[in-house]
Amino acid sequence: DDTFLINNGAYYCSELIYELFMDPHDSTSLFELAPMTFKNANSDSFNTAWVDYYAQLKTQIPEGLPGINPGLIANSDNLEVIHQPVNQ
Repeated sequence: DDTFLINNGAYYCSELIYELFMDPHDSTSLFELAPMTFKNANSDSFNTAWVDYYAQLKTQIPEGLPGINPGLIANSDNLEVIHQPVNQ
C-alpha cells in the first residue's frame, strides 16, 4: 500500500500486522491506530521527502488520518518482550 491508508484494499507492513491481530467477533485489534504525521519533528512543515513521495503518487499526504507503524506496535502495552541469551 504505497499511500499508507487503512481499509483501502491494500496493505502496508504494519497494517497487515494490525489486521492479523484483529478479533473477528468485535473488529477490535490487539494494537491501536493513531493519527499519522509526516511533518518534521517540532515543526509544522512536512518533511520534503514525503512531499516529493506523495507528489509522485498524485495524492495528498494523509496527515492526521488513522494509521499504525512499527514503533506503535513495538511499544504496545499488549506485547511482552522476552529476551533470550544468544549462544556464542
